[in-house]
Amino acid sequence: MLLGLPGLYAAQRRGMGPLGVAGFLTAFSGTYLIAVTGNFGFLAPVLAKQSPAVLDSIGQYLPVLIINGLAACFFMIG
Repeated sequence: MLLGLPGLYAAQRRGMGPLGVAGFLTAFSGTYLIAVTGNFGFLAPVLAKQSPAVLDSIGQYLPVLIINGLAACFFMIG
């Protein structure tokens, strides 16, 4: 998807104005953030089994909350 969005934008950019650029950048940023933070879904079951306290502390860590919130907002808005 991260490779397809720029290609889609390049093919359609003549018909898009400033709102199209903003939508593309927002969608691309949200998709990137979800891809980067998505590895937590693979790590969470292992952490829950081996060390549940670590999993709880990661869920309360402010930078993780901010990045996940931004990823969700950017992805949905874009």
